[in-house]
Amino acid sequence: HHKHAEVLAVNVKKNFESNIDACIVALDSLCDFLLSRIYSKHLPKKTYGNYGNILKNTPSLAAKFPQLFDGLSALHDLRLESVTAHPSNTKKSTNNRRLKHKDFAEIKPKVRASLMELKRKNEI
Repeated sequence: HHKHAEVLAVNVKKNFESNIDACIVALDSLCDFLLSRIYSKHLPKKTYGNYGNILKNTPSLAAKFPQLFDGLSALHDLRLESVTAHPSNTKKSTNNRRLKHKDFAEIKPKVRASLMELKRKNEI
């Protein structure tokens, strides 16, 4: 599992300067992976499902990790606007766009706080 997380993290770092759109998609994938591990640890009898649904419909885990869920939800919502992830947003009936560094800058504090919460609680 650690090797897979490492591959995902390297992909995030690789794309940060040259392709922030791909970086955000890769970071969202890494966060999906991290959340799946947290989910399995804290809700071992439940099956990890769709990442977006887990972020919206797991109140017991969200209560334990409020900053994690806030940051990951902000990241996932931004990723849903990415043309790299999807050509269009069917829920909004709009075409997606190439994400910019300023888009990431807006959510970066929440994403950082979410990861710091995991570190404070000895989850990573």
